[in-house]
Amino acid sequence: MKTIEQQRAYFALKCVERIKILVDEKIWFEFENGDFKEINLDELTLDDLKKWYLKKGIGEILWDSLKRKMRNDEALEKFVKNQLSNEQLFQLQEVYKKIAPLNDFKTLKKDYASHAKKLPQLIVSNGLVPTLAFYKSKGKERMQIYLDLELWLKHKNLIQGNHLLEYILTTDANWLRVITTESLVFAEWLKRMAEVELREE
Repeated sequence: MKTIEQQRAYFALKCVERIKILVDEKIWFEFENGDFKEINLDELTLDDLKKWYLKKGIGEILWDSLKRKMRNDEALEKFVKNQLSNEQLFQLQEVYKKIAPLNDFKTLKKDYASHAKKLPQLIVSNGLVPTLAFYKSKGKERMQIYLDLELWLKHKNLIQGNHLLEYILTTDANWLRVITTESLVFAEWLKRMAEVELREE
């Protein structure tokens, strides 16, 4: 059985690795049922993209790539704006190949690593609530770090419901200290893993 430190390190490693793999191989790892499951981006449906956009983070980046492509492709814009029938869903694999070239993610590794490295110090300097509010408001790479921390805390049953920030704003002071301590320890692991896995080549 893994120690809690091993669990934190493994989870942080997987969060960082999936950024690297997304950029290098166009594969995403979604956390489901206690582990990270591979999702090939060439097989995404529009429903997947919509679900991810609502979650923000990487989903927002993927959705933005679709919107950029739509601006230059009238047929695709019409295709996306219409409610798709079941018969049209199979076309999305080819559509996604057009809308998500690897260069959409060219700065993602650098940006995620930069924000992950700053997270522990921001928590110490500003407190957990202001730091999370800042990361959540900025979207994209910072939002993905927010979502990764939220995912870890949910996995360890330290928060309930769907939204980390909303939960900690309504919890008592003692439990907030527990969540802050755990968030800081996990943030340190995320920083270390980002330094190792996402360093510039």
